[in-house]
Amino acid sequence: MHDLKNPLTSIQLSAQLMSAKTNLSEEMRLKMAENIIEGSKLIIEMMDKTYKISQATQVEFEFETIHPESKITSIIENAIQQYQVPQLQFTVGECLPGWGERTLIYQLFLNLIGNAIKYSSKEDHPAIAVSSTDEGDEICYMIRDNGIGMDLSDNRDIFEIFKRLPNTDGFEGSGIGLSIADKLNAKLSVSSELGKGTIFNVKFKKC
Repeated sequence: MHDLKNPLTSIQLSAQLMSAKTNLSEEMRLKMAENIIEGSKLIIEMMDKTYKISQATQVEFEFETIHPESKITSIIENAIQQYQVPQLQFTVGECLPGWGERTLIYQLFLNLIGNAIKYSSKEDHPAIAVSSTDEGDEICYMIRDNGIGMDLSDNRDIFEIFKRLPNTDGFEGSGIGLSIADKLNAKLSVSSELGKGTIFNVKFKKC
């Protein structure tokens, strides 16, 4: 359940701030409380969805229009703290709405963006970029990093649940999140080169 660390980090940081700062404004105190409540809800939802996925070959989920921009920004900010890369340069472009299940889309972005930051964290100048484009009947999101990259001969492993690539020694985590794309009927593709970073493209149906 490595993906749970991102919302847990948000909860921990908010709780620590509330504990350490006794003179927080009412607005900031409410914001921290909202972070804790939202993070707790996400953890429960993610555990529930992951359990359902692990127990069945086909699960019916409720799809809706998703506006992911605020979640993407939150994922990046929490991952910077989680992987201790305050020097990370990140760019978030236009985030168009897509069609999918709310918790699964969050978990997919959590995995893709979290991996981009994690596998770039040991670079001298880590950088990631997230953007989206309208491609007619689909919305395509691109997550680009300048991290360790990978040998695409291992490509099949990244789409198998609980599998990890062989060049990820020294990095914590599992590949479970990437299998979520299948549950969302999303199209996932990757281009990469060892030592030169990775680009993931994920396509959702247009609303």
